Amino acid sequence: SVDANLLVAGPEAVRRYVQEIEAKGKDATPKEKDSLTEYELVEEAFLRGIRFNRVDLYRSEATRYLIDGENTLLCPFNALPGLGDSAAQAIVEARAQGPFHSKEDLKNRARLNKAVMELLEGHGCLEGLPEGNQLVFGF
Repeated sequence: SVDANLLVAGPEAVRRYVQEIEAKGKDATPKEKDSLTEYELVEEAFLRGIRFNRVDLYRSEATRYLIDGENTLLCPFNALPGLGDSAAQAIVEARAQGPFHSKEDLKNRARLNKAVMELLEGHGCLEGLPEGNQLVFGF
């Protein structure tokens, strides 16, 4: 499948990745070879002026790209390498219960492991979320 980090990095990053796989020739893994067709479609999208926005904690779907303004697609959660469909669906279901108060809240409600949390953090999905749940008192 396609890596959201590459999509967001733009056409040059995708082209470099495709060239790296092609340079491996027979040494490319089956997964890399399978991804070439998908990345060729991505390159075609770039040529047509389509861009990709990074995964968004509150707007991305689990497995589908969404139209996000003119000529832009919003990446789904499962476009993050290592984040499977079940974790992606769990995030969407937890999100439907209301906003996340912290990274800890997200992790607990969606039952995510540390590796998935690190993927989300590394992609910038958790910006603005505090680490732990804080008690808020209104006086």
